[in-house]
Amino acid sequence: MTDFENVFSSLSPEELGVLLENEEVTADAEDSRKIRDLAFEKAGIKRPHKKTAVLVRILAAAACLCVVSCAAVFGVKTFSKPQPTESTSTSAASSPGEKALMLAISNGDEGLIEKLLKSGVFVSRDILDYAVECTSFLSYNVISELAQATQDFFGSTGLDPLLESTLVGNSKKALEELKKRDGMLMTPSEKLAFFFSVAFCSSDVVEAFKEKGADISATDAAGNNILQIAEKYGNSENVRYAHEQGIS
Repeated sequence: MTDFENVFSSLSPEELGVLLENEEVTADAEDSRKIRDLAFEKAGIKRPHKKTAVLVRILAAAACLCVVSCAAVFGVKTFSKPQPTESTSTSAASSPGEKALMLAISNGDEGLIEKLLKSGVFVSRDILDYAVECTSFLSYNVISELAQATQDFFGSTGLDPLLESTLVGNSKKALEELKKRDGMLMTPSEKLAFFFSVAFCSSDVVEAFKEKGADISATDAAGNNILQIAEKYGNSENVRYAHEQGIS
């Protein structure tokens, strides 16, 4: 029996009724399907055959909400952290806590993410990678907290050094990394680093990005320009910088 079926079969009739009554399955939304598929793949849960698509959607909704809801309602136990080996830094989520965290990320449930982090759930590099891909609906603050937890455990996040430094708000290191780059191609990683620098770093870092070719009029995955990002995350220095650059 798969993890999927184990979770579903463990539900009481009352729990199943509540889940199916309250969970809305947006199976026709392409973005939702992609996010859900990636979450299950990362969590190591096998997707059933297409012929059972309708039943699968119900099971998926029940399984996802069960893991997340149970953690929120009954409280999440402190999960023991695995030793920092190469396998744990690159493997998919394996413990119940990690799977709950992955599903909370896929659902954009930032309140539960915070509870899981406070309870000591291990944040693997795979989980962090997935969270970074979810910048269109996760706040930068939550992603930064996940990055900090990974960095504290492993010594580094495993991300591109420039992205890591901006994500944890290390302006000095970000400037050092930018100096090493003669010309930037503004890869997806570098673009993310630019937006994170607006949220968490000094205006010197943002200006250095501009000098390296960053488009200061660009918007992030959620459609926010640098002024909106700086305002949202309380970076008054970069609010001033955005105004000076004519961004409104």
